[in-house]
Formats: sequence, C-alpha cells, structure tokens
Amino acid sequence: MIYANEFAAHLRASGCRESTVRRYGLYLSLFHRYLHTCRITDIREVTAEKIIQFRVYIRQLPVKRNAKKMRTYDHNSCIKTLSVVRRYFAWLVQDERILRSPFELIAGGEKRIQHLRNALSEKIIARFLDSITGNDALSIRDRCICELLYASAIRLGELVSLTLQDVDMSAHSLYLEKTKNGYARIIPVSARACAHLAAYWNSSRPFLANAKSTTFFVSKSGRPLSNSSVGKMLHKRLCEANMQDVPLTAHIFRHSCATHLLANGAGLRQVQELLGHRNIASTVGYTHFDLTHKRRLVKLYHPLENELYEDLGAKKY
Repeated sequence: MIYANEFAAHLRASGCRESTVRRYGLYLSLFHRYLHTCRITDIREVTAEKIIQFRVYIRQLPVKRNAKKMRTYDHNSCIKTLSVVRRYFAWLVQDERILRSPFELIAGGEKRIQHLRNALSEKIIARFLDSITGNDALSIRDRCICELLYASAIRLGELVSLTLQDVDMSAHSLYLEKTKNGYARIIPVSARACAHLAAYWNSSRPFLANAKSTTFFVSKSGRPLSNSSVGKMLHKRLCEANMQDVPLTAHIFRHSCATHLLANGAGLRQVQELLGHRNIASTVGYTHFDLTHKRRLVKLYHPLENELYEDLGAKKY
C-alpha cells in the first residue's frame, strides 16, 4: 500500500502544477525503491529508524551526471527528497491511512545550503552575444533567444512557452502566463532585444515555422522548442565561440541579468517584480555583486561621503 497515485491526485487538488507533481513523483520513487530493497510493501511498517536509514541511502545513491560521469546526490537534493517524503507521510496521516508519521519521532529537518547565485561578468555575456553573427535563420533565432534571456531575465520554461500573442514588439513587452508560481506578469523588453525579436520575426521564423505553429520560438523542423534543445543550442554556440569552459545556461542568463541590474542601481523590489519572485528573500540572493559597486553606492549616497557634503566644506576627521 504505497498510495503514489492518490498522493499525486492530492497534490493536484492542492493547486500544485503538473511539473511539481512529476518532480515530487521522482523524489517519492527513490523512497519507494528504498522500501523495495527493505522488502517493505505496507507503508505502515515504515519506522523512524527506516527514515534515518533512508537518509544514508540517498546520500550514497549514484546519479548519472552525463554519459561519462557519475556523482552522488548533493546535500540540497537529499533535503528536497526528505521534505517530499515528510509531506507524503503528513498526507497519509491527514487522510487517515496511517495513525502516526515516523517523522514525528525525528528531530527537525536539516537546513538547505544557500548558495550564492552564479553570474557572469558583463564583458563575458557581451562577448558571447556578439559571437553569434550568422545571417541564416537558425543564427538569427539563436541570437534573439540569447538576447532575450539576458535582457528580460525570464526563465527557460517561460521562454519556450511564449506564444505569438505573448510577444508585443510595438509595446516592447512580453506577457508571461505560464510561470513557475502561477502568477502571470508583464515584462518590459529593451529596444536592443526588440530589434532582435523583429529580425527573428521577419527573417527567421517564416523559414522555420509551419502554418499551424502558435509558439513564438520554433525548432528547425517548425516544432516548439524544448528546454533541452535550448540547452544544446547554448552549448553548441559556446563551442563555436571557443568559450566551452564558460558555465553559461539559460538560468545563468537570468542570474546575470538580475545581478547586473542590482549592481547598476536598480531597486530590489523592481528586480523582484521582474524575476517574478513571490518572496523578496529569493531576490536578496542576487545582491552579492562585487565590492567595487558597493563602494560606489556608499560614495554616492552616504551623507559623509557624497560630493555635496564635501562641497559644504565639512571637516574630515
């Protein structure tokens, strides 16, 4: 009695997106695999001791990184997995399928490690963008995608979900409906990015898209782009620019855009709205830009540092 399908239905009824339900299902499948190794078929047989042993099990579980390399689950992946299993048992109790959760006898969960957001420098981003110079349909499309990712800080899933109605070049804006948190938002687009959108629309998309296609960005076969196809495109373009060692992904474009906006004086609330974060704490992770920018801000705005104070002839101690 594992109740995986029933738990998935509960998540959907709670308002979880389908991608979240699938992700939870993958985490839960690790737990079910562990139960199979323990020859446990009844969920009521799971004890606190088994949960503790499961912690050790997932930390040692090998995971494919790519075709050649293997790795184990990192700390945060283990925490996410345990969090899903904890929620799973809470639902089992709530639905009266079990009397008590084994997590009740276990001390509070471990905390996730908060990593700094990875961002590339403005020079590296500009160098990469300028390396995509071809005039063929795919080059124009790829340059447009990269320019838009950096200019708007949209997520990869939001980019591949864009429809023809979502892109308003005359208003220099994007309408994002399929977002991570479920809240639609309107994103401004720079004049430079709009110029590349127009180039793609006029000189590239007509040669790639078929008559029935409603998505804005399409593959060379006219079908909607997938997340993986954009990732492969970025890797290909990095190799062509002899920048294969640069860790550039669609999400790094997002991190870089947010970091550069904050570094150049944008407000935290404005960047929060641009990124579509529910909680401003998620945006704070982007405020680790270098010390030079922080010194410039202090020099510009601190009352004992700015030029106005010096012009008034104040003494310096």
